Amino acid sequence: MNGLGALLTRQRTVAAGVAVALGLLGTALHPSLPDPMAIHWNADGEGDGTACKPFAVFPMSAIVVGMSLLFEFSGADTHDRIVGSVAMLLLS
Repeated sequence: MNGLGALLTRQRTVAAGVAVALGLLGTALHPSLPDPMAIHWNADGEGDGTACKPFAVFPMSAIVVGMSLLFEFSGADTHDRIVGSVAMLLLS
């Protein structure tokens, strides 16, 4: 396996780990979180946007999985898939 192939394999493993960790963390913290939750803040640091608890906590795992699948099956070359995957993981 060449270096880029190994990097993609590692990316898949990391993406799966991040998705599982986000799901477990959201499940563990869910009972203690406020409902509704602030999901956006203004320049003064005050919450000015809210969402109900499940929509604020659980979609991130689905986004990580969805973006990983998009990069996997998009037909993009290996370099573009690596750049996109790293950006997605940094944003999660």
